[in-house]
Amino acid sequence: MDAMAMTDLRRLWRAWHLMLVTVLAVPGVLMLIQHWGYLTDGPVTPAVPLLSRTVVAPDFSLRDLDGNVRRLRSFRGRVVLLTFWATWCPPCQTGIPSMEALYQTYKTHGFEVVAVASDGQGVEAIQPFVTQHYLSFTTLLDASGQVTRLYGVTSLPTTYLLDREGRLVSVAIGNHDWAKADSRSLILSLLDTAHQATMPRGAESLRRMPDPEAQKIAAGP
Repeated sequence: MDAMAMTDLRRLWRAWHLMLVTVLAVPGVLMLIQHWGYLTDGPVTPAVPLLSRTVVAPDFSLRDLDGNVRRLRSFRGRVVLLTFWATWCPPCQTGIPSMEALYQTYKTHGFEVVAVASDGQGVEAIQPFVTQHYLSFTTLLDASGQVTRLYGVTSLPTTYLLDREGRLVSVAIGNHDWAKADSRSLILSLLDTAHQATMPRGAESLRRMPDPEAQKIAAGP
């Protein structure tokens, strides 16, 4: 093999080596991004990514804190914020309580929060947290992680928003503030759509539902 051929071979090897390193590195970077929710209590998703709304959320059954079996499908007809969390997850410790305020504001209009907890200790670990933060929405136990894996969750918290037909509308990885204007508007639009299907002629739109942020602005300092 002459010198020119050797030079071409080395160049080809370097090119393939660079390509191989790139291919191997990309999944690692994606994995780091996915797991960022474990590493920081800051928001990972600054806005709510919208999905195609063509996929129905996989159905599952889990026990709640009282030992009752609850099925996701039973929440059809309501807008559901489905969040995967654990008491040992720092971002969850701030994000989960904030969902209670959102739930209290819109629960009478067809809004539901379903929190799937992956604590291995089950009720013993979760009940004190729920009691301390006065959480009244549905909390389900997934100690085996089976449902968490079913939804492809690799980072906590991960939260899905479902419309009244159980379709996936959006997903947020990390400690997303669902009380922000963009997220709240999305939830209100889904609630309004659900309400319009059964709303009698002349009834008011759910767009007039209480908006905590708007009320603060209207009230002034």
